[in-house]
Amino acid sequence: MHSASRRAHDSVWCPSNRLYSSLAHGASVEEVRKYIHNIEDEVEHLAAPDPEPDRPEPTPRPTREREQNFVSIFRRGTLEGYTFDSRQFYDSMPLFLDDENAVKLPGFVSGVPTSIRTAAQELFSARHPSVISFLMENTYHSRMAYNLKAYGPSVYRRIQMGGISGPVSHQPKRTIEFRQAAGTVNPDEVIAHGKIVVRICEAALGDTSYVWKLILDCADAEHANTWYDVFDLLIELDLIDEARVIQRQMANERALVIKDEARGRIKKPLLPRLYKTLSKIPGSVRSLCSLPIRTSPT
Repeated sequence: MHSASRRAHDSVWCPSNRLYSSLAHGASVEEVRKYIHNIEDEVEHLAAPDPEPDRPEPTPRPTREREQNFVSIFRRGTLEGYTFDSRQFYDSMPLFLDDENAVKLPGFVSGVPTSIRTAAQELFSARHPSVISFLMENTYHSRMAYNLKAYGPSVYRRIQMGGISGPVSHQPKRTIEFRQAAGTVNPDEVIAHGKIVVRICEAALGDTSYVWKLILDCADAEHANTWYDVFDLLIELDLIDEARVIQRQMANERALVIKDEARGRIKKPLLPRLYKTLSKIPGSVRSLCSLPIRTSPT
């Protein structure tokens, strides 16, 4: 859904919480509470529903058709998300976990991010915002894709006396920052991204079983991307109009022209087709075609 520059493994703007957070490194609620000296509870424990052992295996659906008569220009399985970088994962190991006595999540495998199901179940058991913030963040990174630092143990429910001047409104806000979207001056895109963020938050406040289904769908999609992708998620969140806006934005980034949005038909750009044709020409002949391409001022 977001541009490649925002998802690159070496990007410092919005590294993936799912891949590089403390939770991804196997941090448990128990270990975090000890590390930040958290001895109080603020929220009720959420009991995660059963893991659904009888949940059927996802079957490939590499089509453009979605629910509610939405036809995407992208087939399931063709969109890319974050790519895992083992070196960055190793470098970003939280120091408090680099201890033989540190309690890590059951089933955690060194060098591999915690599974989505296990991570979600652990988050459900957390009872303090600062614990959740610490699990979802990593001090190795300044700000991650979903920035929860406003709930961190050093600022949550605290007045900062140094480094902040001006009125109380300048104090850290109780907000979660969604950092993945690239800048845009298109009002439709601005509104669509805003509505998506609000709807995700609304869904998180809804019925636990519904939230758990979304989590399991995303977990299955990680290993079976021809079964479920971001457009299926948007439709499941009842964001049909917003999905169309996002699709137009994605098409524009890929130099694709949508000819018929209702049927999901596009016009492919000329240059990729030209380069594909040139790649089939023998090298000696192709070298004659390697001059810079010039375009008219218009």
